[in-house]
Amino acid sequence: QLNAAGHFAGGNPEALVVNPFSGEVFVSVESGKVLASTDGGENFRETMNKLAYQFAFGSDGTPYAAIDDGVMMRNAQGVWNVIGDLRNVRSLAMPHSTLYAGNSEGVWKLDVGSWRKIADVQGLKAGGLVGYPGSGALLFLTESGIKLKDDTGQVKDVLQGRFEAIKGAGTTVYAKSRDSGIWRSIDFGKTWKNVTDDVYQDGYERG
Repeated sequence: QLNAAGHFAGGNPEALVVNPFSGEVFVSVESGKVLASTDGGENFRETMNKLAYQFAFGSDGTPYAAIDDGVMMRNAQGVWNVIGDLRNVRSLAMPHSTLYAGNSEGVWKLDVGSWRKIADVQGLKAGGLVGYPGSGALLFLTESGIKLKDDTGQVKDVLQGRFEAIKGAGTTVYAKSRDSGIWRSIDFGKTWKNVTDDVYQDGYERG
C-alpha cells in the first residue's frame, strides 16, 4: 500500500494510530479507506473501505472507528460492524471501558448498546475527543477552543483559540494551535502552557 516514493497509495493520512494492546497500526487515508499493519508499518493491507476520523481501543484490543456511517467495531473475524444508530461520527474516546462518540449534535456515551447524549457541544472537530482513564472527565476540541467536562458533568472552556489537533496520555495532553504552536497540560486540561514559543508549522493530525 506504499508507492515507490514511500507514500500511502490511497493519499495523505487523515488519522494514524497504534493499538496499544496489540501493536497493530491503523492509517485512514484521504481516498476513503483504512489500512492496517501488523508488522510495525512494514506492510499495510486494506481493512475498511471507509474514511475514519478517529480510532479507539477496548481493553481487550478491540478497535473502534468513527466514520460517517457511525461507530464501527471490528470483531474477532476481522469484520467491521456499526454499533447503534448514531451517524456522522467524527470523534471517539474510550477511557477505561466506556465508549464516547462525538458528532455535530454533541457528545454521546454508549450505554447498554444505545447512545445517550451527555453533552451539547457545538463545533466539535474531527478527532476532537480525549478521555481520562478511570473517570468521566473528557476534553472536547471545538472550533472556538478546548472544553473540559469534569466528573460532575459540568462543561467549561479551558483554552480558547484555533486548535487543529489534540492528543492525550493519562493526565498529559497536547494541543496544536494554528497560530501559537504546541500547548501542553499536565493536569488533564485544567491548566495549559505553550511549549514551543509560538513556533508553528503548517499541517495537522488526528488519531
